[in-house]
Amino acid sequence: MGKGFVKLHRQITEHWLWKGEPFDKAHAWIDLLLMANWKTSKRIFNGQVITQERGQVVCTIKGLADRWGWYPKKVRRFLLSLQDDQMLSLKGTPNGTTLTIENYAFFQDWGSTDDPTGDPTDDPQQKKNKEEIRKEKNGGHTAPVESVPMPPEFKAKLETMFNMRKDN
Repeated sequence: MGKGFVKLHRQITEHWLWKGEPFDKAHAWIDLLLMANWKTSKRIFNGQVITQERGQVVCTIKGLADRWGWYPKKVRRFLLSLQDDQMLSLKGTPNGTTLTIENYAFFQDWGSTDDPTGDPTDDPQQKKNKEEIRKEKNGGHTAPVESVPMPPEFKAKLETMFNMRKDN
């Protein structure tokens, strides 16, 4: 398989392909990634106002069992196996279970406008080296966006997205 990543819109969960039950383990893992908060926010869960951090899912075992078409015992075993594999951490609370996706920011921030190389590293020296390599490949200058052929509607959407991020 290739390297890199794909972006999935959370609306995929509304498609008929997604709604087949019971979920397999891959479906369940992707579902957790889609359920994870993309930013820290407050919400009501089981009648309580809670703060859900970025990369967290606040849920109940029964809720996941109903969602995935599994028995609660299978959900617990699955979550424990993800924790053993260091994919997430579990924390029981009086209101339910808080799942924290490990390395959420590392994977979700990959290729952001802050790092156009698509490299998840925060090392400025590595970024500088990548920029020098790109300049070398492009005759001593970085390729402008206009030099990359793309459909006009995609280019307009991309420019709008970049302008929105600049404004924030």
